[in-house]
Amino acid sequence: VILLLSTLIAFGGYLELSSYYEPWWFVHLLDVDFESGIAYVSGVGGFMLVDLSDPYNPQLIGNYQLQGSIQYYNHSRFSNYAICTAREDGFYIISYENPSHPVLIYGYSPEYTSIEAVAIKNNKAYFTAHEQGIIIYDISNPGHPTFISQITGFTNAWDIKISGNYAYIADGYGGLVVLDLTSPETIVGRAGEGIIVQDISIENTLAFLAAGTQGVEIFDITVPTNPQLINTIDTNGSAFKVSVKNNYLGVASWNLIELYDVSDPLNPQFLSSDNSKSRAMGIFLSEELILVADWERLSVYQYREGDSPNIVLSRDDVIFDEIPQGQSETQNIYVQNLGTSNLIVSDIVGYNPNYSITPTSFELDVNAQIELEITYSPVGGDPLGIFTIYSNDPNDPELPLWCFSGNVPVSVGDEAPDFTLLDLNDIPHTLSDYRGNIVVLALFASW
Repeated sequence: VILLLSTLIAFGGYLELSSYYEPWWFVHLLDVDFESGIAYVSGVGGFMLVDLSDPYNPQLIGNYQLQGSIQYYNHSRFSNYAICTAREDGFYIISYENPSHPVLIYGYSPEYTSIEAVAIKNNKAYFTAHEQGIIIYDISNPGHPTFISQITGFTNAWDIKISGNYAYIADGYGGLVVLDLTSPETIVGRAGEGIIVQDISIENTLAFLAAGTQGVEIFDITVPTNPQLINTIDTNGSAFKVSVKNNYLGVASWNLIELYDVSDPLNPQFLSSDNSKSRAMGIFLSEELILVADWERLSVYQYREGDSPNIVLSRDDVIFDEIPQGQSETQNIYVQNLGTSNLIVSDIVGYNPNYSITPTSFELDVNAQIELEITYSPVGGDPLGIFTIYSNDPNDPELPLWCFSGNVPVSVGDEAPDFTLLDLNDIPHTLSDYRGNIVVLALFASW
């Protein structure tokens, strides 16, 4: 059986990873936008401005560093202010009138409310609040916003974008919901119920909604009161965030960044993709740049005409069952070349004797794929294994493939299995080195 990673075919171009900026104080970068050579980024760590006038040499302009456990998930800007949303912790307004020293001027945490995203028009902020719908504030005085009203009738309002006198909401299972912003604000249109959508981007008379494993749904909003689903892009990854500009659609799919030509929405063309360097959580397309809030860093891409290989894995980790020593288990992954020139994998190297892989070198034509076999034969020691795939892909010359196993049968009171992990400064720490000390192992996710 041949498992196709993708039926997409690249059309004569590639994504160039021009540069990246990795702020040491950020835990996770989650949202990004761009204007006049400056990237504005928010996330678990605060808010920052990065000068991208030279996309090959990003420079920090200034940042507001969060304290405590508050996390920013999305933001929108007006004048010299940014409104950052923080789910159960409400929303916060940051002034960057002095770009080198952004300051917090307001914060509010409404009880029993989760604020997800925000859009701004005419001194009003429209917040998505999941099952509680849309909450509207007057922000004419940014240091003292005042509550205006709340609109209910939503299933799970995630994201909101405004075009003209209408707001378009990605409403989870509720699909696309259209809100007339003329007073009083009223729901006037719905479409796509039953499709789980969490993000939205609009250009002209089209709305693009990220629908996870369903891909990207395209709606015709020529008549806002009667939006029509006209097509679905079967993306290679699980579409998490979307951004559209000048008939180009960017999709952030956690492990993958994808670019499409949607000048003909009935026949979108896949252009290129790249593996995210951590987790692609946010994406923004400008006239020339593709910016990705890539968990640990801001990645700066440009779309280039010409040829380049593009290595894509069907998955970036392999998880094995718990099996005793003397037995083995084999799983397969697939490597595909979604580039426009041949992909050459010169070697695949791993250092954990519990795992082996074959083949370890090969060449793939454009759009070709190959099956790799990873075998787990436990002999003891660390259950974590990492293979490094060396290739001629300029964006991913050394691509990691992680292997895990559940073969650590321990109970309370048993001696802990030994392992080694890197800290934030890439210094390795081995559990057995701390024998005799109390060690706290914290497992968590911040999104």
